[in-house]
Amino acid sequence: MPQTVIIICFVLGVILHTYSYVQRFQGLHRRTYEMNPVTPLGWFITSLLFLLFLATTENWWLFSAGALGMVYIAIFFVWSIKVMREDKRRRWKIQPIDYVCFSLSLLAAGLFFLTGNAALGAMIAFISSILVEVPQLRKDFVAPRTDNMRYYLVPALRYFVLTGTLIHIDFVGLAGSLFWGVFLVAEAAWVAYCQSRVRVRAVKRAMAPVAVAVRVDD
Repeated sequence: MPQTVIIICFVLGVILHTYSYVQRFQGLHRRTYEMNPVTPLGWFITSLLFLLFLATTENWWLFSAGALGMVYIAIFFVWSIKVMREDKRRRWKIQPIDYVCFSLSLLAAGLFFLTGNAALGAMIAFISSILVEVPQLRKDFVAPRTDNMRYYLVPALRYFVLTGTLIHIDFVGLAGSLFWGVFLVAEAAWVAYCQSRVRVRAVKRAMAPVAVAVRVDD
């Protein structure tokens, strides 16, 4: 990529990333947003792995964007635990299956150090990153109104923009940019589906007394 394009994409990526976390922080503060803490903890671990792989492949611009992101993730993780402990009315809880991703993250690190193959390690870390979203996706199915599609669409746009910062077009760089943006769009679609289920169910409950009244009149 030309240097000018890389710099512009990097700046836009940082702005979008900051904006997305400001939205999340506001949601946590207003208690309109809940996050299963296992997910941001998994983000931190897999992001640390990706920084290692990006440094190995010398994608330094994407590396810098990821390093900044880890600061946001650390703050978000601590805050999400605080909100979870204070909210006694929540309908979801952490399950043992939520910890599966950690074993894969360790496997990714082990394979990298044993083989020196950054692409292989990044592939397993990418799969681990997807699995680490499962706790939040499961929470959304139970309590969909505690999430919002924009928390996925804005970061997705950021990852699409960060594709323009890649110095080397390889799996490691694409997994940390374009591929992850596509997955976030799929997550936004899942949140939309879960929220639509709740609305349809609410409409059916509201219509039930009307249906009973019609049958009685008949």
